[in-house]
Amino acid sequence: MASRSLDGSTHLIKSSVPF
Repeated sequence: MASRSLDGSTHLIKSSVPF
Protein backbone atom coordinates (compact mmCIF):
# COMPACT_ATOMS: atom_id res chain seq x y z
CA MET A 1 0.00 0.00 0.00
CA ALA A 2 2.74 2.46 1.01
CA SER A 3 4.69 1.73 -2.16
CA ARG A 4 1.64 2.40 -4.32
CA SER A 5 1.07 5.75 -2.60
CA LEU A 6 4.71 6.73 -3.06
CA ASP A 7 4.58 5.75 -6.74
CA GLY A 8 1.53 7.92 -7.21
CA SER A 9 3.29 10.93 -5.70
CA THR A 10 6.34 10.40 -7.89
CA HIS A 11 4.14 10.18 -10.97
CA LEU A 12 2.49 13.50 -10.09
CA ILE A 13 5.86 15.17 -9.56
CA LYS A 14 7.23 13.82 -12.85
CA SER A 15 4.13 15.13 -14.59
CA SER A 16 4.68 18.59 -13.10
CA VAL A 17 8.38 18.91 -13.87
CA PRO A 18 9.93 18.59 -17.36
CA PHE A 19 12.64 16.41 -15.85
